[in-house]
Amino acid sequence: MLGYPSIRSEITIDEQAGRAGISRNTYKLVKWAIPLCVFRDVYELDPDGERVAVTTDIHYGPIPGILTERVEYTARIFDGGFRSRYEGLRLLGMDWVAQHQVAADKNHVEGSPVCEWAEARERMRRRSGRR
Repeated sequence: MLGYPSIRSEITIDEQAGRAGISRNTYKLVKWAIPLCVFRDVYELDPDGERVAVTTDIHYGPIPGILTERVEYTARIFDGGFRSRYEGLRLLGMDWVAQHQVAADKNHVEGSPVCEWAEARERMRRRSGRR
């Protein structure tokens, strides 16, 4: 469809919240200035530094409040935060497993969400911000 959509993401972290810190990530998939979907994630880190409970509010399409859902799933963080695996992420009626890896240059992340009927490839690169 004439190129890939862009991903716009904003992450905030509160290390004092929850049992071992909470981060929030709002990201939007946008094509031609039209939001295709908006994800609002809340990640609660376990004190072990690896397990994460995730809650995501999802909105599909450009019209607010119509196609929405809330999904709760888990993640596991490896290699000091440079690799992750998400399980139980329910999207489009299927459970997905997603793996993400920060590249050696620390300027992009490769992802591969898969389910029974589909496999996707994600590549997110840093445009600005701290390392």
